[in-house]
Amino acid sequence: MAKLISAAAVASLCCCALFVCLLAGGQAAEAGGGGYYYRSPLENTIRGLVEKAIKDDSRVGPALVRLLFHDCWVYGCDGSVLLDWTPYDLYNTEKNASNNIGLNGFDLIDRIKLVVGDQASCANILAYAARDAASILSNGNIDYPVPGDLKDGVRSSPAYADAELPGSTFSFAQLKANFAKKEFSVEDLVILSGAHSVGVCHDSSFADRLNPQVAADGEINPRYQFALALYVKRQRDANPTVQNNIRDMDAFSQLVAGYYAGGAKGVLDNSYYQANLDKKVLLKSDWELTQDKDAAKKLVEYRDNATDWNIDFANALARLSDLRPAKDEYPYPLESCDGSVLLDEAPADGGNTEKKAAKSIGLGGFDLIDRIKARLAAAGDDASCADILAFAARDATNILSGGRIRYAVHRGRGDGVTSSADAALPAPAASSFAELEESFAARGFGKGDLSALSGAHAVGVCHGSSFADRLRPSVAAAYQINGTYQLALVARRQKLLLQQTASDTTTTTAEMMVNNNVRDMDPAFRAASSYSGVGVDTAATGALDNSYYTANLQNMVLLKSDWELTQDKDTLARLVAYRDDAAKWSKDFGEAMERLSNLRPPVGVRLEIRKNCRLTNLSPGQAVCVVISIGCNARCLA
Repeated sequence: MAKLISAAAVASLCCCALFVCLLAGGQAAEAGGGGYYYRSPLENTIRGLVEKAIKDDSRVGPALVRLLFHDCWVYGCDGSVLLDWTPYDLYNTEKNASNNIGLNGFDLIDRIKLVVGDQASCANILAYAARDAASILSNGNIDYPVPGDLKDGVRSSPAYADAELPGSTFSFAQLKANFAKKEFSVEDLVILSGAHSVGVCHDSSFADRLNPQVAADGEINPRYQFALALYVKRQRDANPTVQNNIRDMDAFSQLVAGYYAGGAKGVLDNSYYQANLDKKVLLKSDWELTQDKDAAKKLVEYRDNATDWNIDFANALARLSDLRPAKDEYPYPLESCDGSVLLDEAPADGGNTEKKAAKSIGLGGFDLIDRIKARLAAAGDDASCADILAFAARDATNILSGGRIRYAVHRGRGDGVTSSADAALPAPAASSFAELEESFAARGFGKGDLSALSGAHAVGVCHGSSFADRLRPSVAAAYQINGTYQLALVARRQKLLLQQTASDTTTTTAEMMVNNNVRDMDPAFRAASSYSGVGVDTAATGALDNSYYTANLQNMVLLKSDWELTQDKDTLARLVAYRDDAAKWSKDFGEAMERLSNLRPPVGVRLEIRKNCRLTNLSPGQAVCVVISIGCNARCLA
């Protein structure tokens, strides 16, 4: 496609609450029925490592069960909770979410990854380890199968985690809605809450429960509340932890709380339900279960039947372990916003980068990106080149449109380390409409996006090689280009040839550059082409507006791909709509540009933050830095 110049050139480059408490404490059969599922050698290796870790530190087991919930409940079971760094959000990952306070078990997952390597994804390692922890903590009463095809995600947002995970102060209605969103029922809510029979919880998650008014309102047992207050006061930490289950507290606290049931400490069993029915639970979200008749009925049922809870808890964890990321989480399998077009050379491609592609002829704006990078680096800002390009293109769009086009751009892109001339821009100027539609669809864009984004041809210039095919008389005879417009283009080419001949230089059609928009041509050219500027501000040369649609509907556009838009009835209707409604086009163009700016590389792509936008951080021939490499935390190995 044609390229824009100056500012236009830059534009074209482009839980919880439920599990908020830290759960850290202490052949085939029906799930949870005391049987033991067949495990592959890989799974047996992982189980052995989990057993040793729990033996060394009893807090690890409950931590793994909680970690699974906090992973799967956000994006799906993709290991995103394990990440310290991502190319999109840098160090601002799910680990920083308020609802994820006290998460643990990361070191064990990393150790297992080092042992099993590529035999299992980090997401699968976590799912296997949590299953084994549940089995060990329940003395073998809880067991279930785990899918072996979980993949690792590359996004990890604390804001999204806090939005998805249920909070410790949620009402029953909020808890019910939160679980329904994941297609889990009220029964599932009650079942999974039983995980609070083990582990510990931070004071900040239940501080609201220590208010005397809460006991006065009958929401917590007064003696239990007093025991909690005494326990917290005795601790030296600013945000101390308390055992989720009163069964696991020290003898003095149990005496103060009036607890005499006893029981084996640190066991994952149905003891939580007795404690909840006695109003001796830490979280408001736990007490809320007693306020719904159906949930309260289930509390009684699981208190009275440990086997039923074992089976149902195992089945619920099996379903939890199979929560998958949304199908559109990574919808763009091809090119994406990774700054690869800026590279002069790359380790895998040498100097044969996207800049050398025939379809990239005339790209500009590289020097400006370099200057911005240097200015930011001097100020201590390590913004990626891909981010700089996205922001610069957004600003250029806003300036060229006189402020009419605005859209959001967020930081967090990584810089690609590959750039191939053969892979750039799959839709050439001579594409048919079917090819254009297919190219856009491959990136999750529809006909409407194709129509809206083509409006960028209101500005910029185009090289003669991109529209030489349009100068043949047969094209005008087929009504694929306005005949007088074609003649004006041919005349302009002849004029340039004569000028160059007189100066003893040679100009070919390929070297001729013409403004994309007939509006931006000189008055003599517009008159020769019989251009009608009705409804167009012909004095607004270089403005990014809807004037492209007026030109296209007059058959006065340079590229065959532009003309092809008129050959589909749906797209033709959009051309007319955008010609007649400038505000609608500005809005739709802005929305399409925002989505374009958010195209992301697929899972597993190698990224970095370049020091020089024209070169990767490694010279050609060296090993490429792999972003996700050590353990299951994002790390970069030189």
